Amino acid sequence: MRQQETVNEIPKYHKSTGSDISKSKAKSKHKHQYEECLTQYKFDFNGKTSIHTILSSYCTICGKIGDTLKNGECNKELNIIREQRQKDKLYYVHIPDEEVYERLHNRLPVFFVKDICNKYVDLKQNDTSERE
Repeated sequence: MRQQETVNEIPKYHKSTGSDISKSKAKSKHKHQYEECLTQYKFDFNGKTSIHTILSSYCTICGKIGDTLKNGECNKELNIIREQRQKDKLYYVHIPDEEVYERLHNRLPVFFVKDICNKYVDLKQNDTSERE
């Protein structure tokens, strides 16, 4: 009896998700070569605008933004500073954006991104970003 009920039920509509073949267009035609950089973006909160600076990486060929390089020289330096400040504290010690910028802007390229969700930086852009 139970088997007949399931046969007569109307199946749920499942939207087609497309094939995996169409996604191949989005793949890059090169192997990304990432280097460390500073990425800056504007952040609005409670009517106040500030500029945030993060250590990240970018592809030197196409400008794709990547994660922080774990073995990057500047990332290691910031981790050492963070560990020195952490010591016996029970909470996470954050290095302020201004300090990150001051320590690293002479050694790394600085890119200003209008929207943090952008996946690419403008490779023609130099260290002439809008720093307040």
